Amino acid sequence: MPERSIVLKIGICLIVLLVGTALPGRAQTDDLYGKVVKEIRVIGARHTKAHIITRELASQVGQPYLQQNAAKDLQRMNRLPFLNSVSIQPLNEDDAVVLLIDVVEAFPYLPTISIELSDENGVSAGPGFKSVNLFGSGISFSGSARFGGATNISAVLDNPWFAGGHLSYRFEVFRRDRANKLDDYKENAYELNLRLGSYLGENGRLATRLSYMSLESDTAGITLSADNHDNLLTLGLSIGFDSRDNYVAPRRGWWTELEVSKTGLLAGNGDFWLLLFDVRKYVPLGARYSLSLFSLTTLTTGKVGRDIPVYLDYHVGGTNSVRGWELDARSGKNQVLGTMEWSYSLGDLGLERLLPTSNVDFRIAVFGDLGIAWNDPGEFDRDQFIGGGGVGVRMISPLLKVVRLDFALGETGAEISFHVGYPAKPDAQRLRVR
Repeated sequence: MPERSIVLKIGICLIVLLVGTALPGRAQTDDLYGKVVKEIRVIGARHTKAHIITRELASQVGQPYLQQNAAKDLQRMNRLPFLNSVSIQPLNEDDAVVLLIDVVEAFPYLPTISIELSDENGVSAGPGFKSVNLFGSGISFSGSARFGGATNISAVLDNPWFAGGHLSYRFEVFRRDRANKLDDYKENAYELNLRLGSYLGENGRLATRLSYMSLESDTAGITLSADNHDNLLTLGLSIGFDSRDNYVAPRRGWWTELEVSKTGLLAGNGDFWLLLFDVRKYVPLGARYSLSLFSLTTLTTGKVGRDIPVYLDYHVGGTNSVRGWELDARSGKNQVLGTMEWSYSLGDLGLERLLPTSNVDFRIAVFGDLGIAWNDPGEFDRDQFIGGGGVGVRMISPLLKVVRLDFALGETGAEISFHVGYPAKPDAQRLRVR
């Protein structure tokens, strides 16, 4: 009896503790809905300007605090790549609401050794620099100079919100000097890309893109121009939808983009239209499990060698398209790629104890790829699709984004192939040099 009495008392205490801490807190939060937000306080931000954080909130000073806005606030905060973690606590002060935003920031700057492993050009390495929060403004910047298998110098500046209405811009500069082994010539190229974007409601996206590429070849017949030097000017318009829960390591939501672009519309070489349709779906399967589905379709008008330069056709196979196959297993001016990936999160593996702001996530992945490239409609045939699959490891962080190590099998008679990729596959498979 004494033992039963002790157990009963412990049980009653636990029930009282749970009810006393959970129910009143919920009721207190519910009581705040409808009251006016009188102040938003940000704590824990050492590098980020407060308004860079508060501008993302649906809840605003002077407006009622609404339950639907509270859900949006948390989702938007979790999307910001320069925040490792965030909590939002509504407080009752003088019959009004004070929102307390408690954040832990990612380290904003990282000098790096930039390494690129290409199926075509091998290993290139050199100094690099990354920032996910340049001058505390929410702007991201990356720059690198890599030498070895190819010379690649690049700089990317991305401002997600430079004016009202969530207007954004992204500016990219690339310099490449490499042996193009697929088309058998020495390439010397410069690329400039400017993208201006805007939100359409909560998840809609609208953007326009202006791109310029200057490419010189040491071999006749590669460029459209007779002097072995092409200048390509491209204007594009895209519309998309983005409901991902996180921009760096999404586990839930959709990301889609439909882009139509014209090369040679204003000036320069080339004369073709391009239609790109990119669909990504993220499905959580549990606390640590998730499923990702990617699909990329690119269709181009014109004829390769006459309207489209040969260096702009697609080569399917390898690290960033269909793993388990050699690069250039399929080639053509059009392509369709699909990927399914199941992953399990291992957490930070202790790195966060060494670097409190690292926020590194390691994942084990099982994946499958499918793809085809073709020129003429008659070449689009079920038998021309190639597929591969395997297992891999992912390292994900706001600064490095996604680094992939994959072991894949696909091509008949081939051994297991090893792939090292960067960035995430759905981003990498859209690149011209992949």
